[in-house]
Amino acid sequence: MTEQRYTDGAGIRLEQVEKTFPVGQTTFRALKGVNLEVAPGELAFVVGRSGSGKSTLLNLIAGLERPTAGRLYVAGADLTALDEDGLARFRGEHVGVVFQFFQLLPTLTSLENVMLAMDFVGRVAAAERRDRAQALLQQVGVADQADKLPTTLSGGQQQRVAIARALANDPSLIVADEPTGNLDRHTADAVMALFAGLVDVGKTVVVVTHQPDAAKNGARVIRIEDGEVR
Repeated sequence: MTEQRYTDGAGIRLEQVEKTFPVGQTTFRALKGVNLEVAPGELAFVVGRSGSGKSTLLNLIAGLERPTAGRLYVAGADLTALDEDGLARFRGEHVGVVFQFFQLLPTLTSLENVMLAMDFVGRVAAAERRDRAQALLQQVGVADQADKLPTTLSGGQQQRVAIARALANDPSLIVADEPTGNLDRHTADAVMALFAGLVDVGKTVVVVTHQPDAAKNGARVIRIEDGEVR
């Protein structure tokens, strides 16, 4: 197998990745020698018990944290070789993040929340941002909520706005950490269907979830136990 396989598109490769955190006078090994590949355009669910290392893995892939040891390649970049500025550019250009608790700014409308993501990165021309934000809200099914504040939306609507925000700068990789944890089952299924639809248009999607039937639509499941991929 060649290096090209891992660095084209939004492919992901971890080689003997370790992540430790200080705990008092000792260290906690959150990830233990993880080797993992996710192909470009793949939908992968990361499952495991609380504390198993799921969110740590996701944060490393998104460039939000650095591994303690090993090599990490995502979307054509060796993340272990980037400085902080390089990681910030990588995240802005290649990664969209969806959180469990939405993290929308409460004083901005849905449309403004999506536009703000474009303002931070500067990848989309200023004159195009409003129209793009409206189109993304339409794509995720909440165009009629564009001028409303997050506090007036349901949980499912807020998460759809958060997904639109994650797509704002046209990233090749979407990562989501328990995106359905605060949603009812019907709404959670709809949000998961949205992620599957993103794969259909060429995105790579990695989702941390507790949903036991995450693979019901044939998506890949990555199981983590005690910091190791099983």
